[in-house]
Amino acid sequence: MSRQQSRIAILVVSLLLWTGCAAFAQPNRKSQASEPCLAVSAANLADLERRRLTLEQTAAALRARTETLASTTSAGSEALTRAQQELARNQASLIDVLYKLECLRSDLQQNSEVLRGAGTTLTMSLFYATNRQPTDSRQASAFYGADDTRRLTYGTTSISIPSLHKAGELELPTLWKLERNPSPERHFLVGSVTPLDSAEAKAQISAALATARSKSLLVFVHGYNVSFREASFRTAQLAHDLRFPGVVMFYSWPSAGAMMGYLHDVESSQLSKAIFDQLLDDLSALKFEDIYVVAHSLGNRVVGGTIADRVQGGKDVSQLREIMLAAPDINVEIFKSEIAPKLAGIKTATRTIYASSKDVALKASSVVHAFPRVGDTKAGVFVYSGFDTIDATATAPMMRSFGHSYVLDSTIVLNDVEDVVVWRRPPAERTLRRMGTTPNLYWSLR
Repeated sequence: MSRQQSRIAILVVSLLLWTGCAAFAQPNRKSQASEPCLAVSAANLADLERRRLTLEQTAAALRARTETLASTTSAGSEALTRAQQELARNQASLIDVLYKLECLRSDLQQNSEVLRGAGTTLTMSLFYATNRQPTDSRQASAFYGADDTRRLTYGTTSISIPSLHKAGELELPTLWKLERNPSPERHFLVGSVTPLDSAEAKAQISAALATARSKSLLVFVHGYNVSFREASFRTAQLAHDLRFPGVVMFYSWPSAGAMMGYLHDVESSQLSKAIFDQLLDDLSALKFEDIYVVAHSLGNRVVGGTIADRVQGGKDVSQLREIMLAAPDINVEIFKSEIAPKLAGIKTATRTIYASSKDVALKASSVVHAFPRVGDTKAGVFVYSGFDTIDATATAPMMRSFGHSYVLDSTIVLNDVEDVVVWRRPPAERTLRRMGTTPNLYWSLR
């Protein structure tokens, strides 16, 4: 190759690289499909539709067979166990197909922001409680796995937040920005994870309370498909975006942290109620004036079920000021009969439900369980006495988690959460539209 040809080749490569980078940097270019959907081909749509129909029909037959065996055979019988296992496999396959179909139909998009320049970082220290089993990893971000210890442990974690962080964003490395490795100037990072025994944890929480601007505690309980690492990131993001003035903590139950781990997470969330109850026992002994609990997704089963049991058992709930149920993956009938009446009886607390008709995770859950979910408004907004129900459909983005994490992704929703948790404003004093009629009154975010 001649020197002239080499120059031309270098120029062509440079132009191609510049064009590629520029395409990623254009804020108004057409968005690309989100990363969970990259492996799904539009040519599979008809096959996926046929498979969905087959799986739904099979699920109905297996559910009926399981119920029949449960009523006619002894618990733990071989036939019943096989039927339950077959139903579980069918449900897992159905969830997978439903997500793939949504990739082909929805407006799931990945933001295409202008690449940001270098910045500085800020560090947030969080308390955590968990019943996850530690791993053998030397990396702080992988300190805990998905196994359940069945006991409550405490600790602290430090999270590095980029100073250029934008509310509603969780800045992580992404191929859309040509990023491969995390950078503290651009991304959320785990700095350290430090386990504490119960006495030391309570001492440190009390010390933090003594110096906090507000004698209040924010407790975030994550949902389905969330690792310990992501739970810490989301808690830091929530506290930062809300400008919460008190002490911040998250409870991380052993979610598998995988899209196909839904059935595992359902069981794990149920088993974690006793641990969360113990956590509330410990917190009630500390001198918080106000405790705000924010639950998301399957975390609502942990929070709603545990607090309902505490009310029924006469346990202390006097410090609770807000019980916020975001995108609750709870059976509507179970919530209406077993949870809502008990939570509504807590005179010290307000209760808020955020729901959306764009939440794909709850649509899938409704199909798999054959019952509507509290956080899904596709069939209408469910209203419960003593609760402020907020329909967030118009402001729920589909950028991440198939529209399931809108309470953390949408700045409009976050502003409303701040009005509730920080400023204690009732719905009539917020930027909400009154919908429905008494007694079926609810609110809509605009």
